[in-house]
Amino acid sequence: MSTHLETGRKGEEEAVKFLVKKGYQILHRNWTYDKDEIDIVAKLNELYVFVEVKSRTGTIHGFPEEAVDRSKKIRLLRAIDAYLEEYQIDNEIRIDIVSVIFDGQKTIVSHFEDAVEWMDDSEWT
Repeated sequence: MSTHLETGRKGEEEAVKFLVKKGYQILHRNWTYDKDEIDIVAKLNELYVFVEVKSRTGTIHGFPEEAVDRSKKIRLLRAIDAYLEEYQIDNEIRIDIVSVIFDGQKTIVSHFEDAVEWMDDSEWT
């Protein structure tokens, strides 16, 4: 497995542990629709939380959460739409980002709640 894929896998493991400690129930990991993916689908009480996890081994190229660009946002929102339709979910939802930085022996996990907003139809192209 390449280094960046390993970093991503380890980051998702750290994100899951972090969210579970905060009381989230993990429903799905790496849920896919076509070529789009949701890293973590979780539930906090009746709130469905869709989590994008970004991991890096340092901040020389910026913080992990900065990597959620417009293109990633579109792919994520497409997958969330498909998930909501497939499971017929009508509950309130939120889209979060969990940032994981592996800095030597230290792991820094940051949770950004409600970090990604929906776009209107004109922004999807």
